Amino acid sequence: MRPSIRTILLIPVAVAAMAQTQPAWVTRSNQNTQILIDIDSKYSPEDASETGVRGFDNQVTVISADRHDKVRADYVKARDLLKERLAAEKDPLVKQDLEILIKSANDSIQANDATWNAFLPYYNVGRIIYSGIQGLLDDQVDAARRPAAVERLKK
Repeated sequence: MRPSIRTILLIPVAVAAMAQTQPAWVTRSNQNTQILIDIDSKYSPEDASETGVRGFDNQVTVISADRHDKVRADYVKARDLLKERLAAEKDPLVKQDLEILIKSANDSIQANDATWNAFLPYYNVGRIIYSGIQGLLDDQVDAARRPAAVERLKK
């Protein structure tokens, strides 16, 4: 029995619909991952928008004397929240992702502490500004995002 043309034409539609539907565990893991993405984006909005994180196109990096302490506190808080979620999680796939995220948060805390303790604070402001503007003006970026480059320059 040969499939009809209609059946053959519907197969790509069905495959596309299945690809758009994520399993529940993936959705929960993405929500957990977003916690760390939000911290990185908060302190490096230029890098966030350059990598495609939405909502940071018109924000700029703020350099302050207490930046290290703020970053550290945010990662510690995130790590503790992820540990709480791990303790309550039943799905082994989500648990595995939570363990990876907790390790990532610990690694970020340790790296920030090591950098703070071993080096003088240095920020290449020219690179931050250039990459923040260049990332928005790249030909591959949607033209609707480009006006944020002006806002960023003004800040």
